[in-house]
Amino acid sequence: MLRNRKSHLYKRLIRKLFAVIVLLIGLRLVWVAAVNGWTSGVSGGGVELETKNAVKFVHRGGDSENSQHFKFSKLKNKYSNDKSKAFKVQNVVNDENKDLVNNIEDAKSKGQLKNIDKEVTNKAFNQNHNKHYEHSGSVLNEMKAKAEKNNVRMHKVLDVHQENNFTSQNTTSSFKPGIHSVNKTVVTSSSYGKIKSSISIFKEASRKPNDDLGVNKKEKAIPLSYNRTNEVVDKSKIVMKIEAPEKTLQQDNHKDNSANINAIKDGNVRKEAVANGNCKKVEKWGEKYNADISTYDLFQNVSYKMNSDGNYPIPVKTVDEVRKTKNLKHLNVILVPFSHADPGYGLTIEQYYEQMTHATLNNMLAKLVEYPNMTFQWAETVFLARWFEDLDKNGKDTVKKLTSKGQLEIVLGGWVMPDEASTNYIAVVDQLIEGHQWLIENLGVKPKSAWVNDPFGYSSTMPYLWKSTGMDNLLFLRINQPVKAKLMKMKSLEFMWRPYWKHSNDSDVLSSLMSYTNYWVSDVCGPNKVPCNEFNFLHLGEGEAVQVTEKNVAEQAMKLSEQFRITGDLYKHNTLYIGLGEDFSYPQPYHWDNMYTNYEKLITFINSQKAWNMTVKFGTLTEYFTQVRNEERKMAEISKSKTNKLLTFPTISGDFFPYTERNQEFWTGYFTTRPLNKRFSREIETLTRAADIFNVIAFSLFKHYGVKYRAYDDISKHLRAARRELGMFMHHDGITGTSLPHVVEDYERRLFTANEDAHNAFKMAVLTLLSKGKQFNPKLLMEETVKPASKKMAGKIIFDTNKDAKMVLINPLARRRKEVINIFVQTKDIVIASPTKKNIPYQITSSLNNATGNEPFLLSFETELPALGIEVYTITTERGAAEKFEVNERIPSENEDVMEIENTHLKVEFDKKTGMMKRILHKNNGKVTNITAQFMVYQSKTSGAYIFGPSGPAQAFMVGEKKVTVKKGPLYSEVKVTTSGFLLSFRLYNTSGMQGLGVHVKTEVDMAAVNMKEMEVILRFNTDIKNGDNFFTDQNGFQLIGRINRPSDKIESNYYPITTMALFEDIYKRVTLHSKQPHGGACLKSGQFEVMLDRHTFRDDKRGLGQGVYDNVRVNSDFIIQIEHKTHPFKADEFRYTYASEDSILLNDMLQNNVIVYNIQDTELKLMTKVHPLKSAELPCDVSIVGFRNLVKNNLEYNSTSLVLHRKPIHCGYASLNDNCADIEKQLTIKKLFPKLKAKISETSLSHLYIKQEMTSTSEITPDVHELRSFKIDI
Repeated sequence: MLRNRKSHLYKRLIRKLFAVIVLLIGLRLVWVAAVNGWTSGVSGGGVELETKNAVKFVHRGGDSENSQHFKFSKLKNKYSNDKSKAFKVQNVVNDENKDLVNNIEDAKSKGQLKNIDKEVTNKAFNQNHNKHYEHSGSVLNEMKAKAEKNNVRMHKVLDVHQENNFTSQNTTSSFKPGIHSVNKTVVTSSSYGKIKSSISIFKEASRKPNDDLGVNKKEKAIPLSYNRTNEVVDKSKIVMKIEAPEKTLQQDNHKDNSANINAIKDGNVRKEAVANGNCKKVEKWGEKYNADISTYDLFQNVSYKMNSDGNYPIPVKTVDEVRKTKNLKHLNVILVPFSHADPGYGLTIEQYYEQMTHATLNNMLAKLVEYPNMTFQWAETVFLARWFEDLDKNGKDTVKKLTSKGQLEIVLGGWVMPDEASTNYIAVVDQLIEGHQWLIENLGVKPKSAWVNDPFGYSSTMPYLWKSTGMDNLLFLRINQPVKAKLMKMKSLEFMWRPYWKHSNDSDVLSSLMSYTNYWVSDVCGPNKVPCNEFNFLHLGEGEAVQVTEKNVAEQAMKLSEQFRITGDLYKHNTLYIGLGEDFSYPQPYHWDNMYTNYEKLITFINSQKAWNMTVKFGTLTEYFTQVRNEERKMAEISKSKTNKLLTFPTISGDFFPYTERNQEFWTGYFTTRPLNKRFSREIETLTRAADIFNVIAFSLFKHYGVKYRAYDDISKHLRAARRELGMFMHHDGITGTSLPHVVEDYERRLFTANEDAHNAFKMAVLTLLSKGKQFNPKLLMEETVKPASKKMAGKIIFDTNKDAKMVLINPLARRRKEVINIFVQTKDIVIASPTKKNIPYQITSSLNNATGNEPFLLSFETELPALGIEVYTITTERGAAEKFEVNERIPSENEDVMEIENTHLKVEFDKKTGMMKRILHKNNGKVTNITAQFMVYQSKTSGAYIFGPSGPAQAFMVGEKKVTVKKGPLYSEVKVTTSGFLLSFRLYNTSGMQGLGVHVKTEVDMAAVNMKEMEVILRFNTDIKNGDNFFTDQNGFQLIGRINRPSDKIESNYYPITTMALFEDIYKRVTLHSKQPHGGACLKSGQFEVMLDRHTFRDDKRGLGQGVYDNVRVNSDFIIQIEHKTHPFKADEFRYTYASEDSILLNDMLQNNVIVYNIQDTELKLMTKVHPLKSAELPCDVSIVGFRNLVKNNLEYNSTSLVLHRKPIHCGYASLNDNCADIEKQLTIKKLFPKLKAKISETSLSHLYIKQEMTSTSEITPDVHELRSFKIDI
């Protein structure tokens, strides 16, 4: 009975508790409804900003409204306010996104120029999934219902339509894109007017170090008074709130073990993969034979406190302290005269050569003979080769004698001294080979040491490359000065530089840091520039230099020796390198005389003072390193005898970005400066590499069959011209964008010519192969993508499908690929045929404004190309296509609950009003990733061509009316957002190839068109990844290196270079942003990543250029967002470096190396329908061709063939969705790749200066994981 009464009481309590819960839920729902009602009634800002040349920040607080104006520079605006004239649009197309033609004045008159909406709503995905379609490349029946639902008409005939380019313009706009006629094709250009626009800007969300973008979290707006170290949010001034997307559909519930693959099973699979060598475990740094010091750790807790003059303090002794020092150690000082020659900076390369470099090198020839104990060093082969051509035989013989006796040393010896932030390692290797091959042929020189004095920060990829060529030593300068001060305190300015992933010392480079912030004579003898100026005899009689005489030699020698002693004290090994030179120094004979005679007097006096215990002499860089190594051996022997421990150089791993030398100003702006040229150079790089490969294939085949290769001379000439112009642009004032405008224009002209040369060479090689040598006239092929002018984005030609057309498709990768190809055509009713398929299904897409059918159509079809395959496709003007899917671009319907696009792998949901991405669903596992993307801007404060210096956090903004359009089709679907001067599109390809594994993001930015000044535009992604402050960026496309965001430091100090990809991850998944072009980027808070797209500044940042960057043009960028779920949850073992997954490697290779398409001008031309040089062979997924090119002599005579391979490490924590690669475990040989290639093969150093071993065609050529391997082949 008692139990029954207790049971009854329990039931009553439960009922009451349930009633209370229901009541609370009801009250909550009422409150939410009320709040939604209130917020929905709040205006989106509604303030039209008419203030000219100002950006207005609006802060709402109750009924009050405070505003503050930030004036733009009052310099004359070079962009006209006049409306541009309307052009008649003919057969047109611009790149993959046509000109953004938006009439801002018209938008303003209609009241459409409003502040951005303050509430970002996040709706759930549609729970009722439509059955996803799978495109098999043949019949797409499963898509018919879906296509009809999305207004896709299906026909038995092929139709084509225009891509989301030209139709992105506002229908109210009176502006039309300009057009360029190119070989009977018409290409749009951004010729629309440069017009002013008011810009509404809003405060960025508060930047907190570990605040993840979680479900239902809200970010508060940053107050106008910005303080990074103590951010306080004024609730009365909250401008906007961003709610993280809610997880609907299948929740990405990581705690649910049923949603994860069995951890034990996957762990075993992972271990087995590691054991088989199919993937690579990211091992903990320091556990094996790693380095002693990590730059990842060095940058932690760096103090950026400054002296009163803005310089960072360094631990140097005073003159008085030196004078009081007893028992001075012997100090060896090596004086090395030099001239640093930039092939373009303040003058063009030709201007520099004619006005300075030519004279310097001529004087060198005479003065080194006159002063036999004087030395000289030179680094840039581009100038040396130009000068050497002009010498007579006696002059050339004298140069050879000077180099052979060591009086003239060639250091580094690449075609140029490349930038180390934005360059791709493939281009760096190519220009290294070009420079070194010239040196060995003409001078018999093999550089032993690298002198890299001028890049603005240093990559850890480059020492590996220098070492791989045979250079054992490196002298460099510009690293973060507070970090350098740390190394000074540790007596570690001399160290072995080793990659993070390396567990042996065979790649170590002995590296020495120059002590101060510059390399000119006045800056290197000691920390005090005043006494050092007295010894800059290059400016004797015009500066502070003091002539050395018998009367003052003792005094001057004492001053100089004291400065040497102070500097030498910073180093461990009692040997000092002192460079005696400047930029373009020694152009006059008296410069040589003054430097030699004055220093010779000082040398003689110092060496005679035994109490000073110092030896000074003229010498070379390699001599300096030889002496340092000898000192190290002596110290090691002493240490071993006393402590039984071998004392060696400290070993450092990592890189030296970002760079700052004073005033807490960081050289992170140049990562993005002049982005159009950065992108164009990348395109030329991949094109030149492809042309090289097919030239080698043609050359070897014709050699095998004993047939004359008639196109050899012309192709060789074109390729040499292209690679040398491209190589010159890799220079640290070229690709960086940090030259004067007329020099930039010269670079652009050279790139434009290089592009033409590369295309001509490629077309000639392809035609030779297709015609068996009968045809090689490059005019027979027309590029499908055309660069109309050096300052214009590339545009696409329109295939004339009113008659039959033919095109050539070329795969430049040495592995199979399946992907969707997009071209523009004039008609819809066509039939596409390939060599193996007579009737290919296709999608034809019409633009929003193509109601009349007068605009071109975008034709999309799927192709599968073998490794290095060439195939001819035909387009015939007939009806009867197997399957044609006609797609119309449209504005989202008000009746649509959810706006989404999908393919076999992914479904992406968007906000209907803003068109912005909200979340991505992976169909294979049902997991959802919340992700948003938006344009934002930084207001510049101290920014210049080199320096990025924002006034505060990035701000959301909007210009003009935003237009959202959508396309849905069986081969690709897309959501596109356009406003005046801006375009952002998200595309999914429905293909089983790598192309379908990511969201393809395209941006177009035209800051000049909307009069944006003193701003830096970024694209920011917010996700639910919980990566904390850790993320990774690639280095030169070669490796992935760890970064850490330091919230207490300046924003600009947390920016890093991105060459091809960046990623961040938590224990469950990884987000990778693949980039087709270099950028600067940052991860300023957990789950967030941003890339800078373009920048404008009038300010001179006082780093030598004398002006800002204000020649903005319309620029496009291409990205792919890839989300990968780990095979089982695990935390990264190492944050200093990581590896890409197999799919990530393949996806990035695809992005960097497009299928190349040419239009065959003469359809009656008799050509083979396909050429598959590798037959069924291909490279494994982790092996890629860095370069495959013929090496030629000065007269273009064949020398040998260069093959460079790279084996990339594959991360073991991610399962691959790709099954198209060759087996990694199978042996890779030359014979398997090229069975008909009969040649002598040698393994060599990277630039082929040293032979490692002789090989045969059946020898294994696979590199070790992460390594490069080079071969010299005599065909």
